Amino acid sequence: MTGYFCAAGDPKPSLAVQLQQVIQLVLRYGKKSWWMTLLFWLVAIAPARAELELRVAIEQDVGQVKVGGSTEAVLRDGAGQVLAQIPAMNAVVAQSQDGKVTVNQLQTSQLWIEPASEDGYVFIGERWYRGRTLVVPTSLDLLLGLSHHILHGCF
Repeated sequence: MTGYFCAAGDPKPSLAVQLQQVIQLVLRYGKKSWWMTLLFWLVAIAPARAELELRVAIEQDVGQVKVGGSTEAVLRDGAGQVLAQIPAMNAVVAQSQDGKVTVNQLQTSQLWIEPASEDGYVFIGERWYRGRTLVVPTSLDLLLGLSHHILHGCF
């Protein structure tokens, strides 16, 4: 058998044999041109799935904002540490104070609100959003609320 094509009566080569033939071809031509080798390695190490994070401003330049969840919601700081939990269908008020986000007695530089279950929604301001939400202080003791979404798929 020569090349990649089989005669009518020849059995089809296995996947391992086909892969070996492709690697030999790349190595043979890769010695003559550096870009072929680079292309091979980029294809080999490129991720199969791409993710895109979408951030949408929800509330901007407000002194305080009400946050909660349709299911139990978890409040986290910027490092991912759990600060508190909010019972389902309840809300707390987050406000900006001295350049930090304050909820009840808790203060942090940024506040993540995440639903405890995947089918939960986050309430911020006056609307419901899927996924997690970030509240950060801006200048002049005002808050910015962002909804974060991870878009999965091949791009």
